[in-house]
Amino acid sequence: MLRVLLVCAGLVAIAVVLWSSWRVDRRLFAFVLAVVVIGALLFGVGYWRTADQAMVVIAPDQVRLSVEQARGMETGIRLSGRVYNQSAWPVALIQGRAVLQECTAPGQDACREIGSAAFRVRQHVPVGGSYPYSQVVRLSDSLLADPATPDSNRRWHIEVLSVSGYASNTRDGH
Repeated sequence: MLRVLLVCAGLVAIAVVLWSSWRVDRRLFAFVLAVVVIGALLFGVGYWRTADQAMVVIAPDQVRLSVEQARGMETGIRLSGRVYNQSAWPVALIQGRAVLQECTAPGQDACREIGSAAFRVRQHVPVGGSYPYSQVVRLSDSLLADPATPDSNRRWHIEVLSVSGYASNTRDGH
């Protein structure tokens, strides 16, 4: 909605400048009109070129998120870790689900889910690279389990639900 208001305000401003220049001097109007047309052409070419940076869907199993730290906050739990990109495309957006599990004993595989929350990570991760991330998930900090504590019966598991990447794996758009 804000983008639409910004475009409308820009169009009104351009119309006012053109109208004012028409009333003052015809040569000034011609100059202002030429500047507006050149600007519109450059804007159009820039918009058209961004279509080359279209998004592609990446298989969720090609991207992995680790949890290295969990801290309680007023708004939820902040998870920090790394994003590992093993796909052929640079990653742009990851939609995942943070699952907190409670196990019967430390290191056991028999665990039950005690909390989960969906989240998004918007971050450029190059092909074959890994970058740190920090994301707040909307869970009560009473569920907090720090992965740095090995004797904890609670552990975090990140499910990658969907991943979007850039269609071009270079910065120049080719």
